[in-house]
Amino acid sequence: MTDKFFNDDDNCEQCLTYKNCLNPQSEKMKEIRQFCECLWENFKDIAERNFLYSAKIQFFPQVWEMYLYKALQNSSHCVERGCLGNQNIDFLIKI
Repeated sequence: MTDKFFNDDDNCEQCLTYKNCLNPQSEKMKEIRQFCECLWENFKDIAERNFLYSAKIQFFPQVWEMYLYKALQNSSHCVERGCLGNQNIDFLIKI
């Protein structure tokens, strides 16, 4: 898995928000990019293989998933990559 959340390594269609963060033209977009990179640093070890590719197309759901993971970790829950039987899930929360 790559160390950077934003990359332009492949030629896939990118949503507008992803494009604007990839090449930020404003301070606000630079802040959003930095925020996402910080979330990614915490999340990359449990991310599914196609997570970064999906983020280019569906930016907000992927950022939400990283944010939720970090928020749950900060609330002292044990959060890990998940699988229940033959069902793949994003992550498990142990209470």
